[in-house]
Amino acid sequence: SSDVVQPLTDIVYRKTFGNVLFVLQFLQSLFDGGLLRFSSDIKIWEWDSTAIESRHLSNDVVELMSQKILSFPKEAQYSLELVACLGSVCEGLIHCLAGVKDLSMVNKKSIKSSNAYTENSALLKWIIFFVEEGLLTREGSKYKFAHDQIQVSAYSLIPEDEKKLWHLQIGNEISAQRKTTNIENALFIAASQLNRSQNIITEKGERIKVALLNLEAGEKAMSSSVFHLAASFFESGRNLLDEKCWDDNYSLSLKLYSYSSEVYYCIGNYNSMELVLGELFVHAKCFEDKFKAYHTQIQALGAQDHLYDSIKCGLFVLEKLGEPCDLFPSPQVIRSEYIKTKDMLGSKTEEEILGRRLIEDSQIEFAMRVASTILSCCNRVRSSVGSILALRLVQLSLRHGVCSYSAIGFASYGYFLSGVVGDYEGASSYGKLSLRLVETFQAKELTAKVSALVYAGIKPWINILRTSLKPLIDAHEIGMRYGDIQHACDCAMQYCSHAYQCGEELEKVETEMKNYCGMMQEYKQVSSRKFIQVLRQVTLNLMGQSEDSMVLTGDAMDQEVILNDAIEREHWTIALMIYHHGSFLCYFFGNSELASQLAERAQIIMDKTLCSATFLVCNHAFLQGLISFELSRKTGEAKWKSIAKESIEKMEKWAKYVPSSCQHKLALLKAEYAFFLGQDTNAAKYFEMATEGSGKNGFIQDQALSYERAGIFYLARGDVSKASECYGQAHNKYLQWGAKGKADHIRINFPF
Repeated sequence: SSDVVQPLTDIVYRKTFGNVLFVLQFLQSLFDGGLLRFSSDIKIWEWDSTAIESRHLSNDVVELMSQKILSFPKEAQYSLELVACLGSVCEGLIHCLAGVKDLSMVNKKSIKSSNAYTENSALLKWIIFFVEEGLLTREGSKYKFAHDQIQVSAYSLIPEDEKKLWHLQIGNEISAQRKTTNIENALFIAASQLNRSQNIITEKGERIKVALLNLEAGEKAMSSSVFHLAASFFESGRNLLDEKCWDDNYSLSLKLYSYSSEVYYCIGNYNSMELVLGELFVHAKCFEDKFKAYHTQIQALGAQDHLYDSIKCGLFVLEKLGEPCDLFPSPQVIRSEYIKTKDMLGSKTEEEILGRRLIEDSQIEFAMRVASTILSCCNRVRSSVGSILALRLVQLSLRHGVCSYSAIGFASYGYFLSGVVGDYEGASSYGKLSLRLVETFQAKELTAKVSALVYAGIKPWINILRTSLKPLIDAHEIGMRYGDIQHACDCAMQYCSHAYQCGEELEKVETEMKNYCGMMQEYKQVSSRKFIQVLRQVTLNLMGQSEDSMVLTGDAMDQEVILNDAIEREHWTIALMIYHHGSFLCYFFGNSELASQLAERAQIIMDKTLCSATFLVCNHAFLQGLISFELSRKTGEAKWKSIAKESIEKMEKWAKYVPSSCQHKLALLKAEYAFFLGQDTNAAKYFEMATEGSGKNGFIQDQALSYERAGIFYLARGDVSKASECYGQAHNKYLQWGAKGKADHIRINFPF
């Protein structure tokens, strides 16, 4: 039918521009290449649209189009060739090109137009002519080729030995007029044209001039987050320099190499980044000139999952700047620094801190930048030096004045108060202050860093978890826009974690996780990607898309490979996630003994690292309590009762600060405790509170679990009717959540 064949028709038309000869040749080439074939089994034609879309027309087609162009007047040919050098033109660009009138004299053997154009009207006339002929199309004030093969054909008519000269003069004309004409992206166009002719630019002064133009174009592309384009401009700029560039043009060389390394980091081209950094470190005259390069190296090491190397590099720079920190500070040192920081803050209000003088020492400001960058690596390996850095950032802000990086300082201090001290109200105050500092300094480039701390480790202890989702997504997008790829990925990672913990529909969450994994793969953000791989595999297991529901191996990851790597590298947060989520799956699918072993390993990691501020801490205490009550009933061992009671005590504290996230968890733990003690009335009451509270606040996974546990309770008490009702509700809620694997588990193991 026409609907079925329409996609193929559209592709063929775009490729051939409807020319009968082109169509026949193109279809024949598709048939010969196996991309278009007739199925004798089902008696229809079949094709691969994706492969056809990427297929190029043969040289014969280009030759046919070239012959057509040669049938036009010489002046018309010249016009089309001029446009072919650019690909498309706007009206402002047409005015610039009117000055390109000496190309005909470059090679006497190929005169195109003896006088060319003294004004833009003649060029515009021929461009309109080609629109009428169907070779060009017009979109607003912009003219472009109707098909890429038309551009190829027109460009092929320019003799090879003249092409670079054409690009040189076009680039010079646009560069000369770009500041006085209203041409969109004139800087990019001028630089691109001159770069295509740089092999024939021999005079050193001219090469430096073009290199400066590339520097300007690269900076503009970076500011617009067009990182691949920026990389090409910086690379072209470096290629224009000679072996004496560091002596003769030091400032230009330093900028081109510094920006090149930064943009290579942004696009994940670490090999090129290392080569550029090596050159810069050799030739930079002083340590201060290496600041940006070291910062880029620190970020890149962290992104590639070389977390300890990133931290060590950062600490090396901090020591050079007069701010030494021990890689493994003792708890006593951390406590001492905390007391010192607390005393320095005293009773200072938010307004007093915001009103402090601005920092004037550039080295101190750079030290704060470095410290803020390695904080996320410290959190991932759960290194206690992160606590020292958080405290040091606040101290520097109070001692030397505030700057944009003070926002990171107060956000990380709030994270410390939340994870180490347990002062959630204080943490919330400093979290708010950090967001205000970002706004005050208009530091959009720090939005992702600050948000990753505030919405992962502060806000969840004050506000219901779901309120963090939109800010994290917004921060991710801003971070990507401003080149803070690492922390943008941190925000995406925390968003996925919170979306899963909130009880968002699993199929939607899994799709988002998969997309983010792809994005992180593209930008080579290895460390962040591993976090999401773990979360995605948990989700797939719950959805029933794994061979073993209790092992984190499947489409997203291999549990043994990633866990062994994490232990070898001492990346304890990854190991913690695998142990915690593995424990959860084992408990969920009925293996409480293995669940307890994995939960204990997770707890060991938490206990040996001081700062645990994310909401995973709450969920792990909840899980440990549930496992312990289950084992208490099975074994009667006192240690399980002790662990379970400790979980209740923790949850009672948290429920005071964020009841919407914790009250129903506390109710379920109390229900299990009453069940264990044989207090049936209290157990029934708390099970009802747990199902109602979790449902009210949107934690559908906790509601399903509460119904399931209530079903077990009522069955043990001989109330088959109530137990059956609870099991049915649990099954339905698991399906509603998207946990088909768990729903099937209930159906298969239904005790009736």
